[in-house]
Amino acid sequence: MNDLVLHISDLHVSDQRGLLGFANKDTYLTLDEDKNANYINNLLDIIKDIPFKKRHLIITGDISNIAESKEFEAATKIIRLIMSELKIDPEQTLIIPGDHDIHRHTVTDCFIKEMKTSEIQKIKYNNFNQLYCAIKGDDLDSERLIFDHFIVDDIIFLAVNTNFSIMNQGGTGYLPTGQFETELKKYKETYPTHELILCLHHNLEGEHEESCHGQWDPENKKDLVTIFERHNIKCILNGNEHTPNSKYLAGREEIIISDAGPLSAKTSIDGSFKIYEIDRTMGSLNIINRVFGLHSVNGQREGNYGNWIEMPADGIKNTDFKNFLLRNPPVASEVGPTDFLPDDEPASLPTLNVAPSQKIAKQDVQESEQPVEEIQILQIQAKAPKIIYEEPLVQKKLYSIIKEKKLFHQGHFHWSETSRAHNWIDIARLLENKEDLYFAQNAIIDVLEKMNLIEGTDLIIGLGYEGNMIASKASIKLPVPYTYMPYSYRWLDHNKFENELHYDNEDKKYKKVILITDVVNDGRTIRRLVGREDRKKEFFDNVEKIAVVSLFYTGHQELNNDILNYNSLPKDLKDGDEEVNNIEFYTVQQLKIEKCPYGDDYKTECFILRDNLHCVHKFYTEE
Repeated sequence: MNDLVLHISDLHVSDQRGLLGFANKDTYLTLDEDKNANYINNLLDIIKDIPFKKRHLIITGDISNIAESKEFEAATKIIRLIMSELKIDPEQTLIIPGDHDIHRHTVTDCFIKEMKTSEIQKIKYNNFNQLYCAIKGDDLDSERLIFDHFIVDDIIFLAVNTNFSIMNQGGTGYLPTGQFETELKKYKETYPTHELILCLHHNLEGEHEESCHGQWDPENKKDLVTIFERHNIKCILNGNEHTPNSKYLAGREEIIISDAGPLSAKTSIDGSFKIYEIDRTMGSLNIINRVFGLHSVNGQREGNYGNWIEMPADGIKNTDFKNFLLRNPPVASEVGPTDFLPDDEPASLPTLNVAPSQKIAKQDVQESEQPVEEIQILQIQAKAPKIIYEEPLVQKKLYSIIKEKKLFHQGHFHWSETSRAHNWIDIARLLENKEDLYFAQNAIIDVLEKMNLIEGTDLIIGLGYEGNMIASKASIKLPVPYTYMPYSYRWLDHNKFENELHYDNEDKKYKKVILITDVVNDGRTIRRLVGREDRKKEFFDNVEKIAVVSLFYTGHQELNNDILNYNSLPKDLKDGDEEVNNIEFYTVQQLKIEKCPYGDDYKTECFILRDNLHCVHKFYTEE
């Protein structure tokens, strides 16, 4: 069984008589306690049937309609009913104010009295605070933007107040960026291994609005997206828009935002809520997104409200995700040798006992000088899986871009005397499209994160023009120094300044370096860069580990993380190469490139080149 997080929003408890002010007729929740209990118990019935380890509750605002005390009194009873029936503790509950929970008459009165804005920021929550204190046992800290949290497994759910700019005339979501980042950093420092999920009211993306920034200040949103990325926020839960969907934030596939929809709605849209299951299968950290909607057939035997049913995520206008993946299973490099033993094997490796009837040839013993225990360890390690990046959705999409845009070309591509191929991938055309460039940048970041390459990295280098483009987003997102280097085979095409790293490594400060590039074939270009005296050997001699990350691997070896090392090369590829053996290699996609099979006489023997049978491209060393 998994932990369950119940996400509800937009209750809009309203006095239907209009005695307190504007009456919201599009809500089932009113000041009538009995009717409210009947409505809530119907949805509790379906929640109680779901197996659980522990339950948690998040309410993302607009609990009241016009923030009157009577509305909050009724809402307090509703929330207490939910918590009591589902056995949810106040410590495992987040109650977040929405713009409808700001008492606007109070704000108007403050303006009349010419009170300071700092004073108004506290007073406008007075009525909401009655509910908050009744449920949480303490006052709302309106001076903090991140004012509450609870922890489920390796996830911290943070309560964020987005009503900074909401006054008597309403307003949009807004977070002062300096204060917000300062508060966020404290959580990152306190819980460095946890994933952070932001829970707030206002929607950063719009499903119904004409603008792409939802109900949020557009300039403030741009600043916040950068902060979210910098602090590795992968999921945001919100309310406000009354649409139970999830989508990517600002087109960035690394940040998912999820709207619970309105818990109580009559006509404009069906009521809805969500349950998130925290799944840790096989070491991953995943949120299973379950959506529930109020469905009515208007039949004579139907109850007053209809029936709560679970809806398939992909059935909500194809706008909802089934899962929010926060963390992949550990990669093979994190697995020790004993992890490959059967479950009934002891953790320590026993001495290999040979029965008297078994004979071991003398020459076998002489040829193998390792102890029996070491042989057994080697055998276990040999069963270890290859260490490669695997993410089918990313790899499939990258391949589809190449296929649909016909970026895989055939012909004779003569890049240099040592680089001749009969096909080639046009990366420049792939990156000239903004959306494809964003995807390529995100794919590189996904490799860095999934293969745990970021920790301990001292420097990132974008290799070549294309490598610089696809590495640029990682250079912004990650708190690591960044620079650019040209390809080693184009060294003479660049001035001295461009060929310099501008980092001194005499004191071995840069022990782990990441090289990001577009395409890797056999790695000769990389090894020349780091191993030749006239390139950057002096710097890289003091580097302990070089991680190479590429969009494509076009070579012919079986993909693994060690194939770029000199000692892993086939003998026919070692001639004239540099002996570099501290490279780890990861790529998004493998597409083999067929090398020109002819030798030094290729100009007369390669019929493609000789007869111009197909496109012939000459580059760098020959016009």
